[in-house]
Order: sequence, then structure tokens, then C-alpha cells
Amino acid sequence: MRAPIILSSLLVALALPAIAQEPAGWPPPGATADRMHELQAIIGSPESSGAQRETARKELSDLLKSPAGQSRPTPDEKPVAARRAAIEPFGQIVKPAPPVTVPMPGVATVEVVTPPPRITISPPTGRPVVPSIGSAVDPRTGHILHETPSGFIDPRTGQFTPK
Repeated sequence: MRAPIILSSLLVALALPAIAQEPAGWPPPGATADRMHELQAIIGSPESSGAQRETARKELSDLLKSPAGQSRPTPDEKPVAARRAAIEPFGQIVKPAPPVTVPMPGVATVEVVTPPPRITISPPTGRPVVPSIGSAVDPRTGHILHETPSGFIDPRTGQFTPK
């Protein structure tokens, strides 16, 4: 007596979910499938514009959601937000004007000047070396001294004169 009851309850348990669900509408009817293929061709075509692709995506999405097509979003769909920049945009940066200084009578002012160049003294003669571009002239002997990073060299004698 238990076996028929267990067998019938098992059959009802297996058949009940199949009865409760509505039949699947896939594959779609021929006209709908043809329209889906057309929309896929529009989306994949390099000649179609961005607006055409977007409308084709929307229509294909509606057709895939249900055979009748839906014009409203489903509850699990998020609304499309407007695109934003990665940073907050700001106006053009303008270089500020330099401050204007007006000298006032009776007020002390400080002027910054470049220090005078150091004078190099030739040790054998004790006289200053007159610099020129890349070389110097010993005024006592008239020898031309070649400049190095740390002083001058007399090419005749090989004597080094530090700066």
C-alpha cells in the first residue's frame, strides 16, 4: 500500500514544476528571428552610426526579453546614467598679474645685485689674471692661459693657476 502512494507522490513532485511553468518561447517565430539577425547585422556593421547601433541594441534587448517586446525596463535593469568626466572640470587657469611695487620716498629699499666675478691671482707674478672667453691673459708676461673647471693652465710652462 505504501509503494503506490510513494510512486504517485514522486510523479506529482516531478510533474508539478513542469506544469506550473509556461512553455518557453524559444526559438522565436521566424519573423522575430529574422529581425534579430537584422539588428545584429546593424550592430556589427562598420557603416552604421552610433545612434543606429544604440537603437538596434535597445530593440534587440526588448526582443530578447520577451517575444512581444517590451518598451519599459525590467526591475533588475539599472537606469543608464549620464557619462561624466574622470575629474571635475574647471575653468581655464589664468596667470595672475605680477604685483606692482611703487617706491615711496623716505622708505629704505633693498636691491639685489649679482656679485662681481672672483679675481684670479697668478701665484708666480702675484698679479690678477684678466679673463676672456675660455682663456685668460697674464698681464705681466702676456701668456695666454687656458681655462679649466678649477683654474687656468699656462700651455708654455704647464703651470696650473687655481681660481
